[in-house]
Amino acid sequence: MADTSSLGLAEVRAFDSAGALIAPSGAEMYSFGWGGIPENCIDGDLTNYCHVGDDDGNEYLRVDYATDVATLSTIEVTNRADCCQDRIVGAKVYVVMGQPGSNEEARESALWTGEFTSVSAAYTFTPAAASCIS
Repeated sequence: MADTSSLGLAEVRAFDSAGALIAPSGAEMYSFGWGGIPENCIDGDLTNYCHVGDDDGNEYLRVDYATDVATLSTIEVTNRADCCQDRIVGAKVYVVMGQPGSNEEARESALWTGEFTSVSAAYTFTPAAASCIS
């Protein structure tokens, strides 16, 4: 069983329908530690990581994009390579408009969702599949 008390990721990237990278406007996490600041997950560097966790059910990593969510066609998530890859299993991706005030609001207002169902180096989520393609 995976340790879900914390999660380390290397990178989160989004692409439009033409395959062009959508630049993130910022990132935020519920909590972070071990040098894993949220900006590390949107800096294009796969050798560092962001680290989120507290294990109270409110953990999140939010990546903001200054674009209409309708242009979003793919989300790619790269797992941390040097440690703890199994912690991603069971985590979920929610694509929402605006900034929900809680995880519950994100779940309720999600335009599309995905779930990390297995351990992999990288994951691809699309709205058409509404699930993970690893």
